[in-house]
Amino acid sequence: MLLFGHRFISSTSFFHVLDIDSISNTPPSSIIHIEFDEKNLDIIEHVRLNSISFSLCVKNITEIIYASSLGASFIVVHKDLAADAQK
Repeated sequence: MLLFGHRFISSTSFFHVLDIDSISNTPPSSIIHIEFDEKNLDIIEHVRLNSISFSLCVKNITEIIYASSLGASFIVVHKDLAADAQK
């Protein structure tokens, strides 16, 4: 388990984007954060093709499998899903 955003722990910056154009407004070393959703597949494909590190926020086991297959650098899960996600 990794912790992000806690004041005691330094971490990489994540930037939530809603469209491809928003990516150009993020710092070069940031991680692009995307909600996993079919409507965001264009953004996911764009970051993959351009070798941009990204995280995907998922809601279920199926989406975890997709996120892993799509090459997400980080998979963000709700705490209720965390135990299953680590298996």
